[in-house]
Amino acid sequence: KLRARPFRRSLFSLARELCMTVAEIETRMTARELAEWFAFYRIENDEAGARELGRRAETSLANLRRR
Repeated sequence: KLRARPFRRSLFSLARELCMTVAEIETRMTARELAEWFAFYRIENDEAGARELGRRAETSLANLRRR
């Protein structure tokens, strides 16, 4: 059931990160702050993905140069 609800899953992930319960987040955090947290995570994931692609490209180029 939780797999089909990505927003709810994201709440659990944030709760774990902040050492809070989902209920605490829902009562203590404004919608704006919550949106900013999710934007922050999206940016971090995009940057991590870009770094991984860069590492793969470097490895591929190094392998090609060895041939």
